[in-house]
Amino acid sequence: MNSIGIINLASTFAAFISTLVVSILLYWSYRKNRIVNTLYLMGFFLALSLHNLIFMLATLSFSEIIAKILFKLMFLGPLGVLLLLLFAESLRTYSPYTKVSFIGTFLFAVTTADELLLSPVLSYRDGFWFALKLRSDIGYVSLMMFYFFASLMVIYVYFLMYKNSVSQRKRRQTFIFLLSSIMGFIGTMLAILYEILFVHELVLEFLIIAIASSILGIAYLSNPYVSFLLVNKIYKIMVVQNTGLLCYSRSVHEEKKINDEIIAGFIQAILLFGKESLGSRTPYTDICVFSFGDRRILLKEYKDIIGIMIVDNTSDAIKNALKEFTIKFWDNFKDNIREPGAVITPEKADELFLREFSLLIP
Repeated sequence: MNSIGIINLASTFAAFISTLVVSILLYWSYRKNRIVNTLYLMGFFLALSLHNLIFMLATLSFSEIIAKILFKLMFLGPLGVLLLLLFAESLRTYSPYTKVSFIGTFLFAVTTADELLLSPVLSYRDGFWFALKLRSDIGYVSLMMFYFFASLMVIYVYFLMYKNSVSQRKRRQTFIFLLSSIMGFIGTMLAILYEILFVHELVLEFLIIAIASSILGIAYLSNPYVSFLLVNKIYKIMVVQNTGLLCYSRSVHEEKKINDEIIAGFIQAILLFGKESLGSRTPYTDICVFSFGDRRILLKEYKDIIGIMIVDNTSDAIKNALKEFTIKFWDNFKDNIREPGAVITPEKADELFLREFSLLIP
């Protein structure tokens, strides 16, 4: 039996299993949390899994024609890299479709078109097919440029996440992101150089990528809300009575000093004007969002209080957290609020804030 063929099959099978399992786990995570960014990461693992499966089928094909057709489908590997780039961009900006992702898409398109148009050069030995050449020289240069570009951008985004992390949990999680991406990049480059210089038919990079990315995927599963670390910035959280009296205020990010009493009165005036002009006296059941320049003000009415949050961008996670915080604030402190002129001291409500927003603050 061909030892290189067996090594390729064994390592690729291990890569196939690990990436498939992580993609399934990410799918269930999305069903639970409905965080859209999870879909990009799931697509990355699913593309890698299919890529590994196709490689094994192509290696064991019973005819050269089928082997060539299957090897032409190996563009799924670069597609996975593109999806990982989109995932990284979705962590950095509110939309993953940026100039960076368009550059990556262009390089991926060049690589894929070159692979589909070129007839692959194969060899057959001891029951195994080996791909000696899948692309032209231009295709290989484009592929390496694409991989370098995507890898550096992904590492850069994870570095930003690690730099912006404050809590021990997020700092540990983002460090795993950063470390696994760096080690995966270095390990893949070393494996490719070894194959080019010494054993052309050996394929080990699939397993190295699978190991490094699986560590990343498992770390993400431990807290998928890390997706909002760079996208959402919470500036202030407040609770006021319907009369405009301030109950609670906490600043999360340092910025220009703002008078909390003025904000409370301003919010109360906005809601009063809206109800009077619309002829509605019932509280809003949903989250109200107002935009002022690059700031968003979220409001949640519940019983006799209004939960207020000032952020840079809105998301379902932000809205759900404000809703739960406002409801629990009333449940915990309603007796104090009903006393005329009573204001909840920060010490009594900070624990509730940290509990409800711990997944969203740095």
